[in-house]
Amino acid sequence: MERIGNKIYLGGEFSQINSNNFESICSYDYLTGIYDSLPGKLFNQTPFTTPKINVLKNVNNKLFVGGSFYRAGSTILNSVALWNGSNWQSMNNGVTFYYQNATSQAEIKCAINDTLNVDDIYVGAI
Repeated sequence: MERIGNKIYLGGEFSQINSNNFESICSYDYLTGIYDSLPGKLFNQTPFTTPKINVLKNVNNKLFVGGSFYRAGSTILNSVALWNGSNWQSMNNGVTFYYQNATSQAEIKCAINDTLNVDDIYVGAI
């Protein structure tokens, strides 16, 4: 959970809150009491699996999102992304694992900011 302005962002591994359909991430406007989806539904590389959000972090009023997901809409993200309030932004092609000449989807488990340069963020993945 992370707050930016009057919105609280919720992430996890879910598809519904209060009968509203969401794909592992949504915002809640605490002034209006309304839950809202973020445009550009999240997808995994593996069909019929639910994306997972493990990390939400406010980085200069943009939402850093980490977890296990491949894309939002047509934007390839590879498990890490920035949400600028209206669009998903890729972060240098994201994070993937290479093992025995094959690529697999990484899962981001944690993230921290550099205390000297708040634009730098470090992630841990499995």
